[in-house]
Amino acid sequence: MRRLGFTVLTLLSFVSAAQAQLSWPPQISVGQVWNISIQETGNWTLNLSRTDSDGPLGDATGTDARTGYFVYDRQNDAVLLALEGRGEALVCVFGRSGLRSNVLSGGAARLQNNQFQNINRTCTAVLQNAQGQQPLQPPAPPPAPPTPPVPTPPAPTPPVPVLPSSLSWP
Repeated sequence: MRRLGFTVLTLLSFVSAAQAQLSWPPQISVGQVWNISIQETGNWTLNLSRTDSDGPLGDATGTDARTGYFVYDRQNDAVLLALEGRGEALVCVFGRSGLRSNVLSGGAARLQNNQFQNINRTCTAVLQNAQGQQPLQPPAPPPAPPTPPVPTPPAPTPPVPVLPSSLSWP
């Protein structure tokens, strides 16, 4: 939380109440690659490549260049994703109910000059790759391919009748 210097309670107003009972909190670590999308704002690929005293962080490339990192706020049971750059930070807030398989869904806010602005947009973070790691929840196995129909053998060809040699055409 030291990076941004904000209170999490302010951000939690952007997140709906927790309802799901999935594995929580997600394990965030160096080596993971996340695709981040903030509705009508931008898309980034975040490669968590290093750590500092607050945890894993990395470069986010896409709509613009930013530094991204996740923070778990134990007191408020929320995962925060900050994308810092261009003199502002876009902050996604994910509650427990926003975790589905390898996807986090929540709301977004903008932090500029130590002031939060609710931008009334959704934020989605999808775990694409984790070197030596499993997704937040293992994805469901792909559906089995359809069973090809068993071909029906062709009807037996009736034997060609052997005509008597004495047969003649009138």
